[in-house]
Amino acid sequence: RQDDRPQPGKITGRSAHRATPQTHNNDRLRKEPVIIVNDSDHAHIDLPGSLAKETRMHALSNQLAPYLLSLLRIVSALVLFSYGTQKVIGFPASDGGGPPVGSLPWIAGLFELVLGFTLLVGFRSRLSAFILSGVMASAYFLRHAPQGFYPAQNGGTAAIIFCFVFLYLAAAGGGPVGLDAARGDAKL
Repeated sequence: RQDDRPQPGKITGRSAHRATPQTHNNDRLRKEPVIIVNDSDHAHIDLPGSLAKETRMHALSNQLAPYLLSLLRIVSALVLFSYGTQKVIGFPASDGGGPPVGSLPWIAGLFELVLGFTLLVGFRSRLSAFILSGVMASAYFLRHAPQGFYPAQNGGTAAIIFCFVFLYLAAAGGGPVGLDAARGDAKL
């Protein structure tokens, strides 16, 4: 004779009604998912309140993720573009003036200006981000790292953050807002 007690994790009930996983404890608050099987034999899981809210939040974040990727691209490119405008065309004005034309900081500023703009508008986002990631890594190791090991002390915090944000954008792409997406070149 079979044991009539519900087994942990065993689903009981009729196929057209609510079937709940049974456990040995008789906790009145439902903590486990309830599996609902409708008449067409398609099942879905009815989650308890906190899990349902978490699932809705994940669904919302999954919908927003591509647009937040575009926002990350736009904001980081805009900040980098402003560094380029300061180094190359002198706007906004800095206390020490811009670097001499043709110097390594001026050339870095040219990359920041041109590729920062292409990344800002989402044109050839992956390529622009990849090159800018290398420019930022070079800036860190050539300019900041010789001044000390710690980024907070050597002034290289922005270069490191830009380097890895741009490396991520090179891998992930520029998102749905930009010229690449408008032209259907999401892989670029």
